[in-house]
Amino acid sequence: MFTRKNKNLAMGAAVLMASVSMDVQTVSAEDITITYSDWQLAQEGWGNSLRTAIAEFEELNPGITVVTEPVQLDQRDVRFTTAIRAGQGPDVFALDANPVRQYISESWVLDLTPFAEAQDPAFFDDFYETSLAPVTVDGAVYGVPMNTVAMGLVYNQAMFEAAGITEPATSWEEFSAHAEALTDTSAGQWAMTLVLAPAGFDLRAPSIFHSFGASFLTEDWSASALDTPEMQAAFSYVVDMIQSGVVPPGVTQVDANGARRDQMGGRNAGRRCGDPGRCQHRTSDEQCRGGARSNAKR
Repeated sequence: MFTRKNKNLAMGAAVLMASVSMDVQTVSAEDITITYSDWQLAQEGWGNSLRTAIAEFEELNPGITVVTEPVQLDQRDVRFTTAIRAGQGPDVFALDANPVRQYISESWVLDLTPFAEAQDPAFFDDFYETSLAPVTVDGAVYGVPMNTVAMGLVYNQAMFEAAGITEPATSWEEFSAHAEALTDTSAGQWAMTLVLAPAGFDLRAPSIFHSFGASFLTEDWSASALDTPEMQAAFSYVVDMIQSGVVPPGVTQVDANGARRDQMGGRNAGRRCGDPGRCQHRTSDEQCRGGARSNAKR
């Protein structure tokens, strides 16, 4: 499915996986239908981009039709695992990096190595090792990195200026002081929104955790690292922000789209966000650095 050109188009936070139920026999490209499921298809911006890429793929590969199956992020894992266990999962689907190892250990996804190498022995050479690590086990590659996310701070410059803040914080202590100055609950204004809803928390909270030197898992991915002093410090900081009132009430139920709406509506002065990029692909390193810079101030 992936030519070198298409690899750039389709290219984790997200990776593309192929279900073991997919028919992988060698056939001519005539009237072939592939089902593709992705939570990003259910989002307007991402969905439009993906459908454009799929249309180009179909144009470059006559006879192959891709049937899209949108799925909500909070329903994705239950829907995928239930369908795959019943032998009815989509042919190709997108996951973020967190559940990938379960799919591999359960033998729910195909080893893509022989297919990639048959097309080009150097197929995976221009991917960064860090983007391939989650989908590689014992030298076998089970997924194609699709996109990564460079985390940054998007802030409302007018609100910062009104509070007498000239530049974003460079430490968490300074960040807390800025947050207090930016919060005016009587005017319905809070310093920021955190994405703490179950759908999206695991993709965005790590940007805070990592800054404290914390991670969900140990370095060898063999055990939980939630009880480390670094993780406890990171969680304490998040809890302190909630209890201090610098984030809106009900923040534990805010997902990424809710955070975007709050800021665009002038309710929040800032949010930590992800700027979609292709930093897992060596040829686009400058593109990703440029994207991070452009999102630093908005």
